[in-house]
Amino acid sequence: MSCYTSNIALHVEVGSSELFEMFRNTSIRTLSLGSASAASHASDILPTICKLETLQLWGLYIGRFDLLLPVSLQKLIVEKGGYCSREWLCSLATALCSIGRPVECQLYDLELLSSGIVDTSSSQIQA
Repeated sequence: MSCYTSNIALHVEVGSSELFEMFRNTSIRTLSLGSASAASHASDILPTICKLETLQLWGLYIGRFDLLLPVSLQKLIVEKGGYCSREWLCSLATALCSIGRPVECQLYDLELLSSGIVDTSSSQIQA
């Protein structure tokens, strides 16, 4: 399957580890993860996507940034409507620095959560 995936841009809103295993060792160039849950399930296979250039993240991210990034990554985008903790944002910067070369990081309307206060049951998340 890897020889046929280089022209695919994939968006996964909600996925499972089994779904992402299908994309292990492929050459997808753009992957968009629609939730923190999808990102968590995709983490193990990200370094195996040999030509992944753009990774887009959506959703609520608290704790530490724990995605394993591929060395081929050129651009990381955190899309509109995203929320994150300070710890997550700092550990994201550390992970990007560890790649050892410049990686473009775009943050669009990212809301920084204060004091780790997260109430996802209400429409008002304290930022």
